[in-house]
Amino acid sequence: MVSDDARQLLASKLTLNLNEPCAYKDVSWIKPVKYVGVWWEMITGKSTWAYTDDLLSVKLGETDYSKTKPNGRHGANNENVKRYIDFAAEHGFDQVLVEGWNEGWEDWFGHSK
Repeated sequence: MVSDDARQLLASKLTLNLNEPCAYKDVSWIKPVKYVGVWWEMITGKSTWAYTDDLLSVKLGETDYSKTKPNGRHGANNENVKRYIDFAAEHGFDQVLVEGWNEGWEDWFGHSK
């Protein structure tokens, strides 16, 4: 879909018309929301999912982070997430998506787990 006006994309029924009928009988609990995501910083390169640059790969349950030096660029930290929460509240976003806060995101693109 292409448009010069994002409102036209939102108003389009194309995606709904291409989908199979919903398999759920009761969808009353599903509510669309606007959200902001800390992950966007990782996509743009402002932040990283990696806590440290000392490791080429992470082995869940084996990696000892106490022996590494933080790189200072990890985006999903408490201070940064609080800024996102404040921004969301101030600008009418319903939710904040926080990814990368748990162990294992450092090499999400396919290295050893």
